[in-house]
Amino acid sequence: MKKLFAVVLMLTLAILSLVSCKGAREEIGKATKAIKNVKKVVEQAKTAASDNPLKKAKVGDYIKFRMITETMGTKTQMEMKQTVIAKDETSVTLRTETTAMGMKMPPQDSKIMLNQPYEPYKQGFTDAVVTPLGEGSETINVNGKSYNCRWGKVKVVSSKPNPVEAVTTVWSSPDVPVNGVVKMVTTSTMNFNGNSMSTKMTMELIEAKS
Repeated sequence: MKKLFAVVLMLTLAILSLVSCKGAREEIGKATKAIKNVKKVVEQAKTAASDNPLKKAKVGDYIKFRMITETMGTKTQMEMKQTVIAKDETSVTLRTETTAMGMKMPPQDSKIMLNQPYEPYKQGFTDAVVTPLGEGSETINVNGKSYNCRWGKVKVVSSKPNPVEAVTTVWSSPDVPVNGVVKMVTTSTMNFNGNSMSTKMTMELIEAKS
């Protein structure tokens, strides 16, 4: 009887040891996977920074877009022109000129650092959290010219200055000067003082010069 008890005890300890080892292996596996994911994100950030299309921009290059915004049943149209007015080893300065309802707005200059990823879908949100939703290839025609584009679809959530949730798809081509953007479509919902407002913005290339 004592021998049987001893055998059962040894088997129990062996099983507990195996379970513990299995649990440890699972935890180690989870930790290893997490480390790999972090490394992947870091590498993607490095790649995005190195692929910043503005690195190829030249002073005098420009792009012009038609922008259509739909909000609460109202549709507005404007044109936006972005011109490279200065460039050095670390940054590019873009001048943005907007025309709405026949009126030209005062131009705005912005400096973009070349060692950072170019992320037009963030639209200036400082705390934006970006979640990739998909990517692919598509050919887009602009004034009789075809552009072979890569498109990426992302979800952007931000809380500053007001809570915003948006889904943006960007089509880009290396054959387009300045930032490479051919088309961008954004649907967003903003909460403002307890009220919710939905907007759709479509931006399409109409002219480019390099």
